[in-house]
Amino acid sequence: MEITDLTPAELRVWRAFPLNEGVDLRESADDDPADGASWGPGRTVRAEVLRALLLDGPTTGGRVPGLKLTGARVTGLSWTSCTGRSSPPCGCGPATSRSRRTCTGRRSAPSS
Repeated sequence: MEITDLTPAELRVWRAFPLNEGVDLRESADDDPADGASWGPGRTVRAEVLRALLLDGPTTGGRVPGLKLTGARVTGLSWTSCTGRSSPPCGCGPATSRSRRTCTGRRSAPSS
């Protein structure tokens, strides 16, 4: 991945990664992840960028890199291709190409 192909939000994440610094893209502390589908490009990060960072991201001598991302909408993510599971571990359920589902990170209650 070329650094010139990154959006401003992705560039912030790319630069923070080798320093193990967090990137917070929230507009306010009470942003609701359920509204993630409406978040614009300033808060959108492609899954392929995160994958490139985690597999072969830049490092800075003597520092442990880390990915700490808050308030972002991650696009291009397929749970099946990443984990072999049909749904995320939080239990939000499967997303399909016809439905856009935003994972809230909260486990859903078991159905009875």
